[in-house]
Amino acid sequence: MKPYFFYTILLSLVFFKSISQNSPIVHISTGGIFDTVSDRFGKKYNLFELKTNNMNRLSGGGQANSLPTTSCNAGYFNLFFAASSMFSTTAAQTVICQVFSDISSFIISPLSVGSNTVRINIYCDNTPANQPGAFGAATAFYVYPSNPTNPNQCYMDNQIEKTIKTGVDAYNFLPLSFVNASSFYHGMVLANPNLSSGNWHYNLSSTSLSNTDYDFY
Repeated sequence: MKPYFFYTILLSLVFFKSISQNSPIVHISTGGIFDTVSDRFGKKYNLFELKTNNMNRLSGGGQANSLPTTSCNAGYFNLFFAASSMFSTTAAQTVICQVFSDISSFIISPLSVGSNTVRINIYCDNTPANQPGAFGAATAFYVYPSNPTNPNQCYMDNQIEKTIKTGVDAYNFLPLSFVNASSFYHGMVLANPNLSSGNWHYNLSSTSLSNTDYDFY
């Protein structure tokens, strides 16, 4: 049996630290101060790209100009499934929603206290076409101030960790020039729909896997 794939990579999301760099793109936050966004691999994004109603795909591949078709609430998380991706299938959705629900049960957070309805938004899509050998990847997003006099701003918490620790949506701390701070992605999960060898195993009730199966959970 292959290791639990997503359970393994998602555990690294919450507490992964990042070193920020100065690279503003477009002024959509107040004064353009918080335009700089990156993932844990160092890829830069425009803050606007992280809006849940953005029509472009964050993964850099697949069908453009299409919003996620479905989503699910899984513990502390809202998962958004990219259209025409492997996550648009019921099998993949069922597994990834179960993973995030199970991880939430291990985390103590103000998000679970009282009537707190804040949730962490996760974008789910295929791996980029230019990375055919990758089984998958996961990352939180890092939003930090642009400061040309201090290009290396040391360690920071990501948007997932901030929200889990405080119980307040991390985007509420930014002086945004528009409302709806809850409508941004805090992290992203990618998976390869076309494995070069073997197949994804989606059955949550079966532990019987062949030597060529990879446990999607």
